[in-house]
Formats: sequence, C-alpha cells, structure tokens
Amino acid sequence: MEKTTKFLVFSILALSFFAEEQLAAKFDPFQTGPYEVLDFHWDMADTGLNKNVEVWAPKNASGTFPVIYFSGSLAQTITVRAVNTFLSHVASHGYVIIAPWRSGSPNYTVEWLDPVFDYAEENILYWLVAAGAAINIQPDFSRMVIMGHSAGNHINVNYLKRKGCRNFVANVHLSPVDGFDPFGIIPGDFAITPGENVNFNIPTLVVKAGLDPIPGTIINPACAPANLSNERFYNAMPGNRWFINATEFGHVDFFEPGFVGGVEFLNFCASNDTADKTVYQDFTGGVVVSFISALMYPEEYCEMLDYVEDPSLAQVDTVMYSDVDSATRCTAQCSWVPETRTGDLSEDWNGWDSDNEYYN
Repeated sequence: MEKTTKFLVFSILALSFFAEEQLAAKFDPFQTGPYEVLDFHWDMADTGLNKNVEVWAPKNASGTFPVIYFSGSLAQTITVRAVNTFLSHVASHGYVIIAPWRSGSPNYTVEWLDPVFDYAEENILYWLVAAGAAINIQPDFSRMVIMGHSAGNHINVNYLKRKGCRNFVANVHLSPVDGFDPFGIIPGDFAITPGENVNFNIPTLVVKAGLDPIPGTIINPACAPANLSNERFYNAMPGNRWFINATEFGHVDFFEPGFVGGVEFLNFCASNDTADKTVYQDFTGGVVVSFISALMYPEEYCEMLDYVEDPSLAQVDTVMYSDVDSATRCTAQCSWVPETRTGDLSEDWNGWDSDNEYYN
C-alpha cells in the first residue's frame, strides 16, 4: 500500500511537471516576444483628431496581427509613453497597439473614440510602412482587445455600454478605477453600478495591484480607492472573468522608472520602493499576453490561461481566482444589449450566435 501511494504521488508530480514543461514549450509570456517592435506618434495637429495617438507594432514582420486599443491613466490625460516597456512587451508577441491620449483637460467623452478607431483603420497601414514595418503587415481590426489602466477603464466600460462591442472580443482592466480622479474634483458619471451587471458580455481579465487601495500619505486619497476599483469592475462583468491580485505592488509600479520615481517622491500613490519593478513589468506583460493569446488563438494557446489561473506559475506573489464556463473558456466574443436595460442581466447571457449577436 505504501509503495502504491508513493507511486501515485510520484505520478501526479511527474504529470504536473510534464504539464508545466509542455506549457513552457509554447512560449514564455514573461520574456520579450519574437518580434522587434517599432513605435511611432500621431500628433493631433497632423491627424485632426482630438487626441495624440501612439502606436506599437511588430517590425519587419509579415502577416496579420490583432489590434489592441489601450486607454491610459487618469482617463487618457497621461502620456501612454509612461507604460512604453509594458506595451512594447505585449506588441513583441504579435499585436498592434493603438493608444490615444491628450494632456490637460479631462478626456471623458466616449464619442471621441470612434474618430480614433476610424482614422486608424483608414490610415495605419500607410503610417506603419512609413515607420519601417513590413509592407505586407496587416493589422486585424476584425478582432480587437480593449485594454486600459486606472480611470482609462472607466472610458472603456462606458464605450462598451453606450456604443456596443464594435469588434472588441476581449477586455483587460489594469487596476481599473471608476470615475475620473480619487479627489472627487471631477464628479460622478460612474461606469459601474454596484450590484448590477453591465449590459455587455466579454471575456475580462482584471489585474489588481495589491497596494492600489492604500494612500500614498495620510493626506492623499488612494489612487484606486477600494470602493471604486478592481473588484467593482470584476463583479459587474456577467461573462467569463479572471482576477489577479499582484499583492506586493502599487498602482503605477509597472510604469517607466522616471514616472514611478516621481510618484514615489511625491508619495501620490502607494508604491513598493524596494521591489524590482522590471519583474513587475514582465509579469504584467506576461499575464496580458497569456490571456489575449489564449482567446485569439485558442486552438494553439488555450492552455496559456494557466498563467492567469495558477499562482505557482507567477513571477510575483499573487492571488488568482476566476468565474469561467469551461465550455467557453477560450472563446473570444462580445455581445451587447441596449443600455436602457438595467438590473441583473446574468440570466440573460445564454450565448452568442455566429454573428456575435446577443440572443436570449
């Protein structure tokens, strides 16, 4: 009996090790991907848009690459260059990232986004090739990811609520915050109503920084107050959803060193000033790449979701949980009902038809 028990334990450990080896054989999401990355800037003066737009994309690479729309911090009022390393990491795995922003006045209006999407679809090939991309690169606007940091997610949720899915099929919230700022200077217009689901259904990953709800000083509010962030977004999503809490890091700890240093100097947000921030940058990029790759290429990479479900695979201390239907675990889809419908919609989301339309 003892020999049998030892054999079973050994077999389980061997199978677990084999599974991890098989997963690692796909690709390491925490390492830079196989593509060299180019990036360039569209100035609002050149495009006629209300925003500047930054673009990251594979360089000298032929083929079709999914598009990620990224909505930056403080509702798109901070330059997205603040997360250049993170976005470059994601793009190096074969994604085209489009990130609008404008400093100064609040960028609160979701109606400003459609012109950005339209301009990008019409002009990005010209700009990519002019910047040095392969002439036969093809950004895929038919299946997009919508992603944001902090109050940028407030804009993203409001867009999906009011405008519908467009061609978004996956959603990433990085330390999401509802409302524009933690000081309450700019009031209301919250995207989430606690206790109610949103009126769209899209696979969603929420990545929380564990220090998000902790104030930088006793006189500053937290950059992501507990009642306005993270779990507030996760709980409002009616479909497949994943939650990761990177317990030891702060709201902007995956930003570029100069930005993080400024935040630590001003004590504006809580930060882990003794941690290796590059590890957190790689971790954040890795879990995002794992999530979107599993949904975009399920036949090949569905098992990459293990990286957002198994804390033992993480490079940093995490708490992970999820609420997922195993039958649609790696299904990238979005469905929507008009915003006038309110209340708990969880019983209404029975699935998608072949045209991505909601049906009851």
